[in-house]
Amino acid sequence: MTLKSFRESFAEFVNIDELVFDIALVVLAFFLRGMIIPPGKTILDILDPLSGTILLLAVFFSAAYFIGFLQSQYAESMKEIPEKYEVVKGITMITLFGMIFTLIFVFFTKFPKPEFILILVAIFGGISIAISGLSLSTPIGRKAGCGVSIPIFLISMLIINFLIGFYGIDPELMEENSELAYPALRQGGIGVGVFFVLLILTDFVTSKFLNGKNRTGNAVTFLIFRFIIPVMLALSSGIWQEIAGVGLLQMLSGGDFWSLILPIVLFLSVLGMRVLLALAPPYRIINTGIGIISFTVYLISLVSRLFVLPAD
Repeated sequence: MTLKSFRESFAEFVNIDELVFDIALVVLAFFLRGMIIPPGKTILDILDPLSGTILLLAVFFSAAYFIGFLQSQYAESMKEIPEKYEVVKGITMITLFGMIFTLIFVFFTKFPKPEFILILVAIFGGISIAISGLSLSTPIGRKAGCGVSIPIFLISMLIINFLIGFYGIDPELMEENSELAYPALRQGGIGVGVFFVLLILTDFVTSKFLNGKNRTGNAVTFLIFRFIIPVMLALSSGIWQEIAGVGLLQMLSGGDFWSLILPIVLFLSVLGMRVLLALAPPYRIINTGIGIISFTVYLISLVSRLFVLPAD
């Protein structure tokens, strides 16, 4: 039996991306968190505003592109019922943007007086990366979708690279000494050059490898969307869990209304993401069972985490 035939036989019973997501979520809950985050700490305790902002962008990327991939699956299976697809698309967009803005709000309330440039990077990055990921399914067809999505992502990264160049520069001092802006302008200029190189490479790659006929392109696409992005999304769920844990702990310690409502929104975003993944065609009942088990583990891990976090 060849690898391809084994994969096709296996896929008749189990959706690989769902299985990878659930396994990664369980591994994170039992092993990776303890290796990354010291006992009694949260992920917010080991981050500074800049590294945290970059991590947020990684979370947004994995969630947006995975939802874009799911939308393309829904679009393909709902060609004959476009009105139902529009409903599904609306739900996925609400889930994604709700998660993005809630994460941004919760994250920056944990850091006293974060620099405005980082808040701007997070908001712009969240919106633009979400649009880029969702554009993956705008035109039905892998090549067309990537041809729209990747340029949007590259432009977003170009602007984010330019904005981050101003991090750590006092605006008042910059008004007095314009030379302080030179490093950021130089960084932006280099970014423009890299952008055009990557744009040319994107056009070549999409036309050469993402035409649905190239075996290498099909294999790489399968690896990215069936393994890499589901793992990234599972790790993102762990990050949301940590942030939700902080908010819930504050609520239990007598926090305000937002300390309750924001973690609930984050939790529902994770749940909504998993439901969308489970319902994406083709439906496999085995994945539903595995998903219930892994999400139960996720909940147990979340609750147990609350009892070891110190109250602020």
